[in-house]
Order: sequence, then C-alpha cells, then structure tokens
Amino acid sequence: AGKSLKSIANVADSLGLSMGKVMDNFSAMSPKLSMFGDDMIEVFADLQAQAQGTGVEMSKLLGVAMKMDTFEGAAKHAQTLNAVLGQSAISVTDLVHADPADKIAMIQDAIANAGIDFETADRRMRQVIATAAGFESVEDAAKVLLNKEDAEEAADAVDTATMSQAEFSKKVNQSLTTAEKMTKSLSSMTGGMKKILN
Repeated sequence: AGKSLKSIANVADSLGLSMGKVMDNFSAMSPKLSMFGDDMIEVFADLQAQAQGTGVEMSKLLGVAMKMDTFEGAAKHAQTLNAVLGQSAISVTDLVHADPADKIAMIQDAIANAGIDFETADRRMRQVIATAAGFESVEDAAKVLLNKEDAEEAADAVDTATMSQAEFSKKVNQSLTTAEKMTKSLSSMTGGMKKILN
C-alpha cells in the first residue's frame, strides 16, 4: 500500500496535478480498477493522463471504456462506429481486451484516421459519432476527440515509478491545507507541553 501511494504521488507530480486530487481519483476508481491486479497503478495512471489531456472527468472516461469491456458492448460500439466511419477501423477483439485508456485512444485514432474533422462536422454527425463511441454527451466526445495530441503528451509524461520516502513526505506536507498544518503544529506542541509539565 505504501509503495502504491508513492507511485500515485509520482503520477500526480509527473502530470503537474495536486497530489490530493489524484489520491481522491485513485480512491474513487479503485473498486472498478482493482480487477487489473498488479497493473492497477499503470491502468489508473494512463486513465489519469487521458483525463488530464482531454479535460474529461476520469469517472466519465472509465464509464465510456467499461461499456466496451464485454464482447457484446465492444461489438455494439465497434460495429456502430465502423458503420459511421465507413470502414473497419476498430477491431472488436482488440477493443474488448484493451485497457480503459487504450480503448479511448483506439476511438481517437479511428476517427482521426477516417479523416473526419469532429470540430467542423455538422450537428447530426457529431451526435452520431458521440453516441457510437459511447459518450454521454457531444461535449465530452468533443473534448476527447479534439484533444488527442494533449492526451498523448500527458500519456508520455506520466510516471508510475515509486517516489522516494523523502520526496513523498515533502509532497504530503506541501499538500496539507493551512488548517491541517495548524493541527499538525498544535499536536507537536501538545507533546512538548506535556514534557514541560511533567
């Protein structure tokens, strides 16, 4: 657990995010990501990078990815998207076996390679693509599809190595709120005062 926390802290640091925010995301996503076992940290980090690059909440990205985590769901979305794109851009087998962030990347690649410019596409086409790709809204689809390069940069930057204990302690202290720092100081003062009184 300690090693995992230090890895998550490094994920936050490498993406320039607050450690508290990333820890909260990890805590919220853990029940669903625990199925990945030893790869859980890597899967989480890739998804956090995708969220950082696109500006879409992790829970929404995971929701899209998990719709394609069964053969039935993957077949439905891949076949619909392939029909919209007019080519066999996504393999059902590859889609169902891919990690969550890779599923999102496969959709980004398929649409980019089909030569469809989501930004200039008409309203109907945007709605059809968003639905086919499993997004709840056209806005989320737009963020994911139009920020593909930013997501790739974030994925390249993310680091899951275990942070040193000294660096980890420093990051924890930096992330404390003013109230938490005061409580910590008062706690240490209390111990000192007890010694003086004794």
